[in-house]
Amino acid sequence: MNDIVRYHNDFENNIILKNFTAIELDFLLSLCSKVKENNTENVKIEFKTLKKMMNWEGKNDKLFLSSLKSMNKKLMQLNFEVPNDEEEYGGITQFVLFTTFDIFPKTKKLEVVVNKKFAYLLNNLTHNFTSYELENFVNLSSKYSKKLFKFLMKYKDKGECYLSISDFKEKLDIPASYRMTNIDKRVFSQVSEDFKDIFEFFQIKKIKNGREIEKLEFNFKFKKNKKNKRNTEDIIIPEKESELEKFFKETFKIKYTDEIKFILEKLQEKNNFSFVKKYLIDNYNYIINQSNIKNKEACFVDMIIKEKNYYIAPEIIEKEKQEMKIKRKEKRIKSIEEILQELHKFDEYEKLKIEEKALNEFCKNDNDKELLLKIKDSNYTYYYSIIASQLDKVIEEYKNE
Repeated sequence: MNDIVRYHNDFENNIILKNFTAIELDFLLSLCSKVKENNTENVKIEFKTLKKMMNWEGKNDKLFLSSLKSMNKKLMQLNFEVPNDEEEYGGITQFVLFTTFDIFPKTKKLEVVVNKKFAYLLNNLTHNFTSYELENFVNLSSKYSKKLFKFLMKYKDKGECYLSISDFKEKLDIPASYRMTNIDKRVFSQVSEDFKDIFEFFQIKKIKNGREIEKLEFNFKFKKNKKNKRNTEDIIIPEKESELEKFFKETFKIKYTDEIKFILEKLQEKNNFSFVKKYLIDNYNYIINQSNIKNKEACFVDMIIKEKNYYIAPEIIEKEKQEMKIKRKEKRIKSIEEILQELHKFDEYEKLKIEEKALNEFCKNDNDKELLLKIKDSNYTYYYSIIASQLDKVIEEYKNE
């Protein structure tokens, strides 16, 4: 089966397929594949054709019909939404995807007509569209896997994309009550299992903002294989060893896994081969020379996978030390004696103005001010220790005037 699903990216961006089962999603994407490039014509589809596209063989016919009806019922409840000519004022157009959806159980066929408002999503696509093999989609077992795969295909050339946690839950129709532990167990575990047959490498990174997970990063790479249509056996097309792979294997004598390969190739794309080479050598030598690290090779591999950098060049360390000294000098807290020495450099009138301003800015009300003045009369040193920081601030303001 080599049917291709192809649609405008508005289909991915603007439709949230809520409450769709895995089977209903297969129906929808199979229909999209079948009606593409037919504009708004009446498209007739035999059940056996649809079943073949969905890899349905051997399954219950009653379930086939009920799922087909259920899928369209849910589609009718969805309002597809696009901006109209008054977009700047919040103008939108809402419509259903199929204006006609006729099921004929006796003759075992289906007739559908695409809404003319929806036609641009499936016809005459030259740019801003997503395409992928239907077979990969229908072979996924979980509805979450199917929805995530559909989203990832928009970024298949890049192999990298991001989703905020809120957008991720909405796009995959994940219950709002699910915490990350639930998502790990009921979503990610199934997704990772489903994707093994499609991707050579698949990784989910949780990016935090403080203690909270703010967004997810997805990295993936398709398996490089093709099918021999005559005997349906997989023929693996060997990939030429890159300069990076050759360097890694010869230098470190460590297995060049798919995960390491993907991460280092991504780093090379963002920088260059010389950068990656130096990054690896510097960090490897640093780890080898650390007596407290027992399993040095495992530490090196872990560093690559987690995209860390243990080695810092001496010139950078020295620069950071100098910057830290400057910061400490700038932020050094003055003693009360130093503050008073600076205050006494002003004449009596200015001293009174500075102290009065510091006192007024420090106190929230007249009662606080009265209390502090009583403290001043009884304990001069304690009084200045209380308003020291505010006094220092006002002195600096006067010095800069």
